Formats: sequence, structure tokens, C-alpha cells
Amino acid sequence: MMNDMMTHSIGVNDVLVNGMAVNNVMMNDVTAVPPLRLLVVEDEALVALAVESILTDCGYDVVGIANNLRSAMGIATAERPDLALVDMQLSGGDSGLAVAAALRTIGTPTMFVTGNCPTESGAETDAELALGCLHKPFTDAALTDAVRAVAAVLAGNPPTTLPGAFRLF
Repeated sequence: MMNDMMTHSIGVNDVLVNGMAVNNVMMNDVTAVPPLRLLVVEDEALVALAVESILTDCGYDVVGIANNLRSAMGIATAERPDLALVDMQLSGGDSGLAVAAALRTIGTPTMFVTGNCPTESGAETDAELALGCLHKPFTDAALTDAVRAVAAVLAGNPPTTLPGAFRLF
């Protein structure tokens, strides 16, 4: 009876088997794919920590949190994340567009996570700077679904789920 009331967390390498989360890597005798390494660029500390917690709970490796262009580039250069999640308005007057452009020069792809998703009216189109934009406020599921969608695109696959608050460029 007690098992019927238990909830199970599902990680990025897990699948549901008879309602139970099972690690897909263990089910298939294959070499484990390391978790996606993520950089969070967000100047609101509570938001950054919440994003880190949500993503870590899902099995992602958050390699750092930055609050401006300089700290983002420092962490990205040292850690070489697979993806950066970038807010548009950062401390010190830095913009997420500038961060995305700088990260692109070192090969780090970007996904915007912001209340101010950019439009294609600027000098550089969204697709040149980022893979997509998740609009704030968002749910935990929307965040993880957006990261999974971008991870699929990075792997050359079509995304399986696109949350309503997310726009893929």
C-alpha cells in the first residue's frame, strides 16, 4: 500500500517502466552518455539557484552561475559547458544578446530564459545567437522540456516536446 503513494523523480536518463523510473542506461547495455553540462547566466540569485536546483534534480550538470558578461565568459572558458541558459537583462547593464554573441565566439550554444524574448528585428537574428527562448515565468516541467528540446537539436534530432512558453529558433 505504501508504494502506491510514493512518487518517483525521473531524470534525463530515466524511462518509465510500469510506473517506475528506471535508468535507461542500465536497461540498455551501452556506454552512458554524460549529463549535459550547463551554464546559468542570471543576475537574480534566487532565480539562478532555483534553475540550478531544477536542472540538477533532473540529472544535468550545472557547471556555474554567472550574473554578467564577464563572469559568464570566465566560467564558459574554464568549464566549456554544452549549453548556456541566458537571461536578457543582467547586472551591470550587460545584455543577454551580448553574452550570447560572446559565448558563440568560443563555441558555447545559448538558450535564452527571460521575460523579454528577443525578436528578429535586431542586427543579428535569434537563430544566429541562440537556439530558442523560454519565456518567464516558467514551470519546472517547461524548463526541463525546453532544455531537452535544445539538447535534441544539438544532437541533430528533432525535439519531442516543446513547452508552450518556449520558442525554438
